[in-house]
Amino acid sequence: MMSLTLSSTLVDRFGQEKEVWLVKSSSSLKVDGTTNVNHFSCLIDSYGRSDTLVCVRAGNTTDLMHVVSRIAIPVTRFDCGLKMMTKDLQKTLKHEQYPFMYIDFRQFSHSLAAGNTHLLVSGSADIYLAGVSKKYQIQCTSKHLGPGQVELKGSKQIRLTEFNLKPPSKLGGTIKVEDQMEVEFTLHLKKINGVKYE
Repeated sequence: MMSLTLSSTLVDRFGQEKEVWLVKSSSSLKVDGTTNVNHFSCLIDSYGRSDTLVCVRAGNTTDLMHVVSRIAIPVTRFDCGLKMMTKDLQKTLKHEQYPFMYIDFRQFSHSLAAGNTHLLVSGSADIYLAGVSKKYQIQCTSKHLGPGQVELKGSKQIRLTEFNLKPPSKLGGTIKVEDQMEVEFTLHLKKINGVKYE
């Protein structure tokens, strides 16, 4: 669980509105890719750990929320359905040297606690893969599931070469994985009330 010390200091000092969200272990991540032969999907169907999002309103007259977060995704939890494909993906992502893929959200265009059944949320995030980080704009849908419960879904197309990674190939290059992949995340969030900062 990440430390909340920095965020609590900012909120207390400037009196800004804050939201603290637990990222539940049931959250998931999927990577969709294409070869010159077919399509494939690699899934982490259960995040297996919990992290925290701390959202701080940017000002009194704006809906913009600054976010402090680090979502750590274990690369070895990817399952592509075929053992060889799974091993190839993990090897491509250099899982022994870099066992985690990170998503650091930086901004949301709206509060996630608005209570809307469906809310379109634009945001920015840094994606860290194999030791390289890239900043992206991400479009998300926030779905209100009940009091203090939100499902945040979004996707972004990335290129492996942006992270200095070489798409894998098999059979002497006969089967080649395309450079472009789509990363889709589903975060199950629970609002934390009365959080004690230390």
